[in-house]
Amino acid sequence: MKKHTFFLKSGLLVSLCLFMTSAIVAQTKCTQVLRGQIMDNASEVPIKDALIELLNVNPRNIDVSREDGAFQLDCIPVGRQRILVKANGYEDLLLTEINITAGKQVVLIIKLDEKIDEKKAAEIKKAPKKILLQNSKMRSVNPMALVSTRSFTIDEVRRYAGSLNDPARLVASFASTFNTDDSQNYIISRGNAPFGIRYFIEGIPVDNPNHFHTLGNTGSPLSMINPNTLANSDFLTSAFPAEYGTAFSGIFDIHLREGNNQKHEFTAQIGLLGLEASAEGPFKKGRASYLVNYRYSLFSLVQLLRFDIGTSALPKYQDLTFKMNFNTKKLGEFSIFGMGGYGNVAFFHNEIDPNDQFAEQNRDLYIYAGSAITGIQHQKSISKKSYIHSTISNTYLYYKSYRDSIAPDSSKHPYYQVDENQIIPGISSYINTKINRQLLLRTGLKGYVYLLEIFDRYLDRNNVEYEYQGPVFDAQAYAELVVKFNKYWTMNLGVFGQYMSLNKKTYAAEPRFALVWQPSLQHRFGLGYGWHSKHIPFVTAFNQFKNLDGSYNKSNRELGFIRSHQTELSYHWQIAKEWRFKSEVFGQYLTNIPIEPVPSSYSLINYGVFSLYPQIPNQVSEGLAYNYGLDLTLEKYFSEGFYGHLTATYFRSKYQGSDKIWRSSGNDVLYITQFVFGKEFRLGKEKRNAFNIDIKAQHRGGRPYIPIDLVASELAGYEIRDDASAYSVRAKPYTRIDLKIGARFNGARSRISHYFYIDLINVGDLVASSFGSDLFKNDLLFKYDAQTHTVVNSTQFGLFPTFLYQIQF
Repeated sequence: MKKHTFFLKSGLLVSLCLFMTSAIVAQTKCTQVLRGQIMDNASEVPIKDALIELLNVNPRNIDVSREDGAFQLDCIPVGRQRILVKANGYEDLLLTEINITAGKQVVLIIKLDEKIDEKKAAEIKKAPKKILLQNSKMRSVNPMALVSTRSFTIDEVRRYAGSLNDPARLVASFASTFNTDDSQNYIISRGNAPFGIRYFIEGIPVDNPNHFHTLGNTGSPLSMINPNTLANSDFLTSAFPAEYGTAFSGIFDIHLREGNNQKHEFTAQIGLLGLEASAEGPFKKGRASYLVNYRYSLFSLVQLLRFDIGTSALPKYQDLTFKMNFNTKKLGEFSIFGMGGYGNVAFFHNEIDPNDQFAEQNRDLYIYAGSAITGIQHQKSISKKSYIHSTISNTYLYYKSYRDSIAPDSSKHPYYQVDENQIIPGISSYINTKINRQLLLRTGLKGYVYLLEIFDRYLDRNNVEYEYQGPVFDAQAYAELVVKFNKYWTMNLGVFGQYMSLNKKTYAAEPRFALVWQPSLQHRFGLGYGWHSKHIPFVTAFNQFKNLDGSYNKSNRELGFIRSHQTELSYHWQIAKEWRFKSEVFGQYLTNIPIEPVPSSYSLINYGVFSLYPQIPNQVSEGLAYNYGLDLTLEKYFSEGFYGHLTATYFRSKYQGSDKIWRSSGNDVLYITQFVFGKEFRLGKEKRNAFNIDIKAQHRGGRPYIPIDLVASELAGYEIRDDASAYSVRAKPYTRIDLKIGARFNGARSRISHYFYIDLINVGDLVASSFGSDLFKNDLLFKYDAQTHTVVNSTQFGLFPTFLYQIQF
C-alpha cells in the first residue's frame, strides 16, 4: 500500500513536470527591458550622468542616467545578467544575479556610495591585475547597518531548496540560525529565544506577520509575507543600529517593492500550498503605480496526497498584499500599502494521528486567526541634503481558540476559550541628513498604542489564566550618526530610548556602536556592540493566578524588559569577484529574564514556540543567560551558472534559573553545518530557457529538553517532567537534505514566461527509509501518552514534496 501511494504521488508530480516541459518554444534574442533609478545611498538624491552597462554582451549595451536618475536598457536577453554602474565621485558597483525573464520587466533602485578620498598614483601601482568591484551582495539595504547584517533578494527566497517561499525559512539557511521545527517558521538566532525576533514591515513593527499567530510568538506554520511582493530586505542577527528597538534575537527588515509604473504586468501561480494571482502597473505612467497580490489556500491537496506535515488537520487561509505609489512634483512621494490575511483550522478528536503535535486526545480544538497591517508613507526632500520620512500605520491582530472536551458518551463540553484582539495605531518619522560626504545623521521618533482586549479562561473551573482590557503606550526615540573618517574607517554611533506604560520598569536608554576598518576592497573588519531590550510577551505580563478567596494575583505585570548586551567581531574577505569568506565571533549576555521566586530550573528564555508559555505567577526579573560562538561562511554568488555557500557555526547557549545552576538552554544545539548549492543549465538553441537543480543539506546538534519522569507520570496519570534535570538530555542530531528541481521557459513571440519546480523536502528520508535507516527521521518533541503509559516521540517532516507552476505576462 505504501509503495502504491508513493508511486501515485510521484506519478502526479512527474506528470506536472511533463506538462510544463511541453511549453518549450523557439526564441528570439531581443526580449526584455531593464530600467530603474540611480541615487545616492546616504541622501537618496538622484544621480545624473551615471553610466550603466550590461556586461558580457556584444555590441555594448549602455545608458546614462537622466536628471531624475532614471535609466533604461532595452533589448536585454533573458537569463542571468550582470550590470556595472559608474558615476563620477562614487564607488563603482557591480550587480549580479539579475534574472531576466520574458514575462516581466526588471526595475531596479540602485544606490551608490560616494568616494571619500582618492590616492590615484599609489592605488594604480598597487592595483591587482584583476580589479575587484564592490558587489551589491556585500552591502546591506540599510546604510546604517554596518555589521551583522545579511541582505536577501526576492530571487533567493524563491530559489533556495526547502524554503517554501518563506523569508523566515530562507534565513534559516544562513550561519547561526535554524528553524525550531519543520512545520513552522520560528527562528532561533545565535541561541536566543524566538520571541526576541521582531519584524519591521515597511518600518512598522510586527511581532508575527504569519497565519495562525498567537499572542507573544513570532512564528507559525504559514507566512503572510509573499515573495512576489518583496523588495531587497535585511536580516540582522545582533548589535542592531539604533533605529531598531524592542528586539534582542534578530531583526527582519522587510520592504515591499513598487509596482511597474510603465507597463501592466500579471502573474498567476498554483502550488501545493496555494493558488494566487498578482497584478501591477501604472495609474499614471511614470508617476503612480499599483501592486496587488491575492493568495488562497489549497491545503486540500496536501490532505489528498497524504503528505506528513505534522498534523492531519486541514488549515484554510487567504491573504492579500498591496502597495500603491504616487510621485508628486511638489509634495514628495506617497505610498499606501497593506498586508492582511485570515485563516481557520479544526482538530477533531476522532481524526487525529497519535503523533499529531497540535491536537489533544479526547479534545476538539478550533482556531480562528486574522490580521491586517496597513500604512501610509510619505517622503519629501527638505533640502539638497535632507529628507523626512513618515509613516502612519495601524495593525489589527486577532486570535480565537475554543476547546471542547469529549465525554465517554461522545457529548461535547466547552472547557477552554482564548480570545485575543490587538489594535495598534502608530506614527513614526525620521529625518535623514547627509551633512557631507563623511557624515550621515538620522534621528527619529515613534509612537504606538496597543489597544488590547485579551483573555484566556478555563470555562469548566471558572478560572482566568490571563486577562487585560485597555491601552499600553509605547514611545521611542533614536539618533544615529555614521562617520566615514576616510576610505578605510567607518563608524556608527547611536542611542535608542523607549518607554512603555506597562509599569515603572519598562523603559530603556540603549547605546549602539559599530566600527568598520576596510584596508582594501578585499578585506573588511568589523566590531559592533549594542544594548538591546524587549518587553516580555503580553501572555506572561498579564498572566494571573487565582487565590483561595477568588481574587487574582497579577504580580507579573510588574516585570520589566529583558535586556541583552551584544558584541561581535567580524572579518570579510572577498576572495574573487563572486567569492567571499566571512567569519564572525559573537558574545551576548542577557539579564532581567523572568524566573520563579523559589529555587527552580524555570526561565522564560526557553519558551516562545507556538502557545507554550507556562502559566506561572509571581515571576521575578532576576534570570541570567549568555550566548557565544563562531560563524564561518564561504559563499559563491550566482555567476557562471551556479551559486552556493557552506556555513559552520559553533555556539553555546546557557541560562541560570532561580536555583543558581547554569544549564544548557533549550536552544543550545552546539553546532550547525549547512551546505547550499544550485546549478542552472541553459537550454535551447539560443540558451534562453533554463533548467535548475538546487540542494540544501543541513546537520546540527540535538536540542536539549526537560526529560519526562515516567514513574511519576504513571502514578499521576498525566505527564510530569523532571525539572531538576532540565535540559540535561538531548534529542538526536538533526539531519535533512532538500532537493529542488525546476525549469523556466520564455514565450516565442509574446512576453510570456513559465516557471515550474518540485521541491522535495527531506528527500534523504526517502532513500534512507528504503534501507531501513532512520537517519533523516528527526526528533521534534517527546510527550507522555497516558493510554499506553509510554513516552511518545513526535518526528519532524518525512518526505514532503511541494510544487509550483507560475506564469508571468
